[in-house]
This record gives sequence, structure tokens and C-alpha cells, in this order.
Amino acid sequence: MSSVDANKSPKGMMPSPLKDEPWPRSEQEELELQLFLLRDLFLQDSTSAYYALEVTLRIAALFWDRGQDLPDNILVPGWAVDVIAAGLAKYKEDYRTGESASFGKSFGVEAKGRGGQPAVAKADKMIRDIRICTRVAIAKEAGTKLDAVFTEIGEELELNWKTVQDIWLAHADHARDALKRFRDQQTRKRS
Repeated sequence: MSSVDANKSPKGMMPSPLKDEPWPRSEQEELELQLFLLRDLFLQDSTSAYYALEVTLRIAALFWDRGQDLPDNILVPGWAVDVIAAGLAKYKEDYRTGESASFGKSFGVEAKGRGGQPAVAKADKMIRDIRICTRVAIAKEAGTKLDAVFTEIGEELELNWKTVQDIWLAHADHARDALKRFRDQQTRKRS
């Protein structure tokens, strides 16, 4: 039994990129998309184990959201296990050599320097931005005008239209590319 209260746990699923309907089609496919995007984000910034730790949270929270205990054996992407194991190995090595590195520093999740943001702040913003762009890309493919999508997302997330537009302009190519690669991966799995 998890020591986390399922009623207080973070939701396992990031908000659907489509309003009022799940996407792509199932919890499993949505989880696969999230894990795909988290790996993509890790490859862009591999200085922190945050995205690998986020993978474990997403998987666990999926069970918590259902009110279930985690099974003894679950599939976790190998890259995430590798990153977490490397962080733990660094922590243990720092301890053995007498360095006073904290657990968070060994995993690269603490703020760097005075006033620096912890990895969670940067990562959460990046995850939010990529999800926004994924939603915009899907709406654009469906023929929806960008102005309408920016307005809708802005209202839902309490962001102004210009902020949503700036997020789209900054990450549109990455979001479109990630969405295409994810869809290609799903097609290969079904073949």
C-alpha cells in the first residue's frame, strides 16, 4: 500500500490537449505520450534527473488516481532507470569520498546558486509549454484558427493570449516534431 493518500496525490495524467475529451484514445496511450515527451525534454537538458523522476511519478500516479496499489512489477522506461541509478551512484560516491553533496544536488534537481530556480520550476514550465503546443498543433491540423486556440487555452490556463502565442512561437517546431515522432512510434507498435 502506498504511503501517499490517493485523494491528495498529484494527478497522473497531464491535462488532455483536447478540451473535454481524452487524447489520444486511452489512459495507456496518454501515458505513453507523456513518457515520450518527458524523454524528449530530458534529451534537451540532461543535467538533471528531474524528468526521469517525473516518469516514476506519472506511472505511480496513474495507479493512485484509480485508487489502486502499484503492482510489484511495472514497466518503467530504461532511460529513466538509468538516469535515476546514475544519480544514486553519484550520491553514494560523493558520500564515500567525503563530499557533502546533498541528494538533490547529486540528482541535479536543486537550485543552482543563490536565487536560482530548482529543476522542478523549469521542468514544470517546459512540460506545460510543450503540452500547450501539442494542443495548438492538433487544433491547427484540424483547421482551427490559431487566434481561437490561443484565446481558449489562455482562458483555461489563465494566461493572456500573447503569452500563449509566445509559447507557441518558441516551441511549435519541437511540438509538431514530437507529435509526428510519437504517432510514427505508435504506428510501428501496431504493425
